This record gives sequence, C-alpha cells and structure tokens, in this order.
Amino acid sequence: TRGFLGALDDIRIYNWALPANEVTALYNQYGSGTKTNSGENGLVGWWKLNGDAKDATPYGHNCTVNGATSGATDREGNPDAYSFNGGSNYISLPNGAYDALS
Repeated sequence: TRGFLGALDDIRIYNWALPANEVTALYNQYGSGTKTNSGENGLVGWWKLNGDAKDATPYGHNCTVNGATSGATDREGNPDAYSFNGGSNYISLPNGAYDALS
C-alpha cells in the first residue's frame, strides 16, 4: 500500500461504480444547495469530515481518525478537510462498511 499525501473532504463509498453523469452531479452539488435524485442507491457510507469521521448515512459506519489532522481547507476555502502526511496517519473504515460493499 502507498500513503496519501494531501487533503480529503466529503468522501462517499458506493457498492457499485457511478456513471460519469452521477459523479458530475455530486461534484456540482457540493456546497451549492443543489439536490440530486441520483446517487443514493448503493451508498455505503458518507463521511463529510467536518471535524470528525462520522458517517452521515443511517448505517453508522463511523471511522477512526489515526493521526490525520482536521483544519485543511476544502475546495471552497472552508477549514473542514483532513490532512494526511503520506505515511503514518490515516482514517480507518469499520468492518461493517467493507461487508456492505459485497
């Protein structure tokens, strides 16, 4: 495995591959107040990473933060993303989320 060097915010995992039009709709929806009808089918977990790693879905797949730091800016300049150093810090996904992917 390789470490990730950078910042992440608003992570979603689905149990199927999203078509390009749904990825674009979700990207455009971010922070705009626009709602999309697609994208909820197959959603396993949604981590907004707004100071914690709680799952925003009703499934409760809360993650554990291990050394990653909150406060990095997201694409709109808000300080609510997590920073990773490329090695020793990470956010671990609970086993229940892995089971939901199959």
